Amino acid sequence: MPTGHPGFDLWPIVIDPPHAPSAEGASPRLVIFDACLGVLEMGTEPGARRILTAVHDSATSAADRKRLITLILEAAPAAARQILEDLMATTEWNNDFVESFTNLGIEQGIEQGIEQGALRAKAESILKVLDARDLKPTNDQRGQVNGATDLAQLDRWFDRALTATTAAEIFAD
Repeated sequence: MPTGHPGFDLWPIVIDPPHAPSAEGASPRLVIFDACLGVLEMGTEPGARRILTAVHDSATSAADRKRLITLILEAAPAAARQILEDLMATTEWNNDFVESFTNLGIEQGIEQGIEQGALRAKAESILKVLDARDLKPTNDQRGQVNGATDLAQLDRWFDRALTATTAAEIFAD
């Protein structure tokens, strides 16, 4: 059905795995965008190579490439992250491009990303258990879980969430 001005039809653009732009037609920034959205398969060597090539070809500064790789590594599942890191350690990628990430503290960023991911995953697990057990945590208690920065504390709350009879029991410290 025609829309808009005569002769102008609006077609929505859908980006999902079956409709991801081909390697030939996509700009480096679109490939990076696809990777962060999970549209591009990062868990394969060809997918990982495509991402690293896109970052390399993005014509950005070393600081911006570091930011891009950090975002991609944080968005990547563990298996894909390992493939990307393994490729970056090879002689093909272990050059000024990869060294610029190392010099800018990418390892620290990766460690922080992994830690933040672990905190987020544990917090989500606690809230799922509370909801599944119909313990009805208050908004303040949910905020306490989501704002926690101590993994040991989250572990204690998780263990308590498995057996507590009220949400208040979980947070009694």
